[in-house]
Amino acid sequence: MFRRILLITFIAAICSCSLGTRTTSIRGRVHSGAQIVGGGDVRLSSKDQEATAQIGKDGYFRVTLEHPAGERLELKVLQPGFEHDPIEFNSADAPQGEMDINLRRLFKPGSPIR
Repeated sequence: MFRRILLITFIAAICSCSLGTRTTSIRGRVHSGAQIVGGGDVRLSSKDQEATAQIGKDGYFRVTLEHPAGERLELKVLQPGFEHDPIEFNSADAPQGEMDINLRRLFKPGSPIR
């Protein structure tokens, strides 16, 4: 009986270790309508971790984050003068393939505020 309990405990420990962390990579392109939006950053974050990657001049990015398995993740484009709808998902349901992120212009950077 003791051996059976010890074996079950050992198997549970192995399973919990393999489910401990996950690496999520997101890639995509940022634009505003037909205009490519290069520069700026993309941030992928969980409750306790975050990773940031630069957006290339061609609008493409790739960001990778190691996080606890099953965490809720948020992807945010950090580009002055623009905003986008929230992008949130469970790490198990991370987008596959290339994301297409369309930004809305709030203001033109460097323009006078009235």
